[in-house]
Amino acid sequence: EEEGGGGGLPLLQINDFNQGRFLTRSLLTNVTCPFRSCSKNHRGNRYHTPERFSPTCVDQDERIDTFALGGVFFFLLTDGLDPYVDKRNYADAIKRGEIPNVPRSLQDGDDNGKRHPAYAALEEVMERCMAFKLEDRPSSLEVVRMLEERLERVA
Repeated sequence: EEEGGGGGLPLLQINDFNQGRFLTRSLLTNVTCPFRSCSKNHRGNRYHTPERFSPTCVDQDERIDTFALGGVFFFLLTDGLDPYVDKRNYADAIKRGEIPNVPRSLQDGDDNGKRHPAYAALEEVMERCMAFKLEDRPSSLEVVRMLEERLERVA
């Protein structure tokens, strides 16, 4: 609650979900400097980015974590299912850029056929987070802003 007892928007906190490392910012542009990842283990997991499965060294930045956060959103939207639960080989699905589908049975809503608008908003943010190309994914701050904007719409 805000000081004085008034209600406010919930505080959103986003933490590291993938590979913890210190990142640097450019002194000229204030943009996060990319780091190079040369993965020897191409198995990964259901929350890893397509870059993680690359057979070559690739530049990455903090948006590898927003991909993993998209997986966390999927988990929340589906009442505990892991992303790509319906795929026998999730690594291939990730490498192809497939975004996991929320099962239709969970999209139908309540007994009256109504789905709370927060679900659709969270699914939209999840899809943005799990974009195939690193440059198409939002930063952590952009995710927070998207969630806050959608929260204001459904509140």
